[in-house]
Amino acid sequence: MQFASAPSSSAETLDRDNSMPMYHQIRQKLEEQMLLGKLPPGAQVPTEQQLCERHEVSRITARKALEELRESGIIERTRGRGSFVLRLPKGPPAPTEIAILTSDTSETIASNNDSWGTQIVRGLAGVLSAEGFHVTLLPFHRIAEDAQLWERIDDLGPRLAGVLGFASPTAAPVFDELDRRGLPWVTVNPLNREQTHNFVSANNFAGGRRVAREFARLDYRTALFVSTDIRFISNADRFFGFQEGWFEAGGRLEDVRRFQSSDSAGLNEEETARLFQLLSGKNCPRAVFCAGDLLASSVLRACQQGGLAVPEDVTVIGGTGLMLCEHTSPTLTVLAQPMAEISHAAEAMLVEMIKTKQHRLPGRYISCPLIRRLSCPIGKMS
Repeated sequence: MQFASAPSSSAETLDRDNSMPMYHQIRQKLEEQMLLGKLPPGAQVPTEQQLCERHEVSRITARKALEELRESGIIERTRGRGSFVLRLPKGPPAPTEIAILTSDTSETIASNNDSWGTQIVRGLAGVLSAEGFHVTLLPFHRIAEDAQLWERIDDLGPRLAGVLGFASPTAAPVFDELDRRGLPWVTVNPLNREQTHNFVSANNFAGGRRVAREFARLDYRTALFVSTDIRFISNADRFFGFQEGWFEAGGRLEDVRRFQSSDSAGLNEEETARLFQLLSGKNCPRAVFCAGDLLASSVLRACQQGGLAVPEDVTVIGGTGLMLCEHTSPTLTVLAQPMAEISHAAEAMLVEMIKTKQHRLPGRYISCPLIRRLSCPIGKMS
């Protein structure tokens, strides 16, 4: 599936990756302006030259778009005067675009197959394509304040059928505005604890609970949970699920320690030193559960540098399921995020909302598989 990058705010560039001819895209944009009241009956339509400059197309392409409108009886072309709107099109074009709000660009997604977000986006192919939708990526940075984001959404106009995005602490105002505009939306992971609708998420609470019970079955008496800020819902779900499973198996909650990293990409030097001191000290944890695989691979490196054998001295489990897990030393046991299932469930939910004109559907949790490799003897062999 090809993903189209959003146009810049300074030019109405056309989607070169779209199978729709460029002259037809120009006609569609002009019809949208008529239906939005920007080109009412009697208004002068942009000239061929203006369309060439605005859309970066040839004169032949611009002329073809205007001729299609003339042949349909929508505009009148008079030599020496220009083109004028005779009547409005019969109705708005059918919505065909799905916008994906992501921090990644199309170039990043094309070149990086092994990030969690990239795998989710790349999985959005089956249902959307089968239903005739075209996916447009809308990269953002400060999502709640990004004026360009709304300009890009406005540029899609009535072609925009719905929006799929990733939950983050700053994203809630965006989805509130989509509600105000009457646009269906779905998030990957809930935006907050109160959200019960329009999301698809891995069941990290149940996954963390299962990991703890497996640790207890192997008679580990102390455990360490490694993550970034626990205010992130997925981290908190893993941690509190882990605590519940540990307690259910007869363990003491004070024997579950938590170690916070500043970056999900891995431990820095100071954190690595503190972690090794923790793992080699008195009554040290023998079982380590990491919220992400990059953190888990950092833990493996810290053990190797300090002379701790994995899994003989310390067992380590990751929490994402990236491809790198098969190539660490030793290979990494993971509580995997069901990325393909999340993608397919999210697009199916959004398509259902578009078809049924519903703006609320119950959120859905998907089970996380526990995949056993050499770093920890729990789960099913991959």
